[in-house]
Amino acid sequence: QIKALLENNRDITQWVIWESEFNGHQIYTSLGEQEAIRATDRRSWHIILMTPVSNPGGEPLLGQTEIEIVEGERDIASRISAGVAQAQLHGSPAYSLPGPDEEYPDFTNVDPEIRDNPWQTISRLKDELQEAVDKETNIEVASSEFFINFASNRLISSTGIDRTRESSKLTWDICLLYNDGKA
Repeated sequence: QIKALLENNRDITQWVIWESEFNGHQIYTSLGEQEAIRATDRRSWHIILMTPVSNPGGEPLLGQTEIEIVEGERDIASRISAGVAQAQLHGSPAYSLPGPDEEYPDFTNVDPEIRDNPWQTISRLKDELQEAVDKETNIEVASSEFFINFASNRLISSTGIDRTRESSKLTWDICLLYNDGKA
């Protein structure tokens, strides 16, 4: 729907859509007990609009603005029209976007285990942390937070680019308590 709206707007000469799907999995613990568990999903479209800007007697200018559409948003056509109006307020020297025949590096950076089994991965890491701490004297896990994120992104442009990449990320925050028995 977004692509059709951009293609049918005669004021837009070039555009880029960055479609993003994000899945997050999180577990929080406190003193060895699971305190909270959360899953988040988000889908959005980051759009760059480019339109000619009037420059009587000068070199051609290109106005540009960026908008973001989130899943479920209504009246996308009005958002695009407002973006066009904003882009037409200022201009830079005109340029063209690259085409699909260019050589592009593969930026995929995904761990299949994180993508395919996020809850099992978090559970395994949480257990491994507890096992490591249990081997130590006078140390316990006060709290921990495990975050696994997976993103799938697609870049589409008015010049025919259509590229996809996936990425995953694992982060954690751990707070340990130490008591040497003297306090």
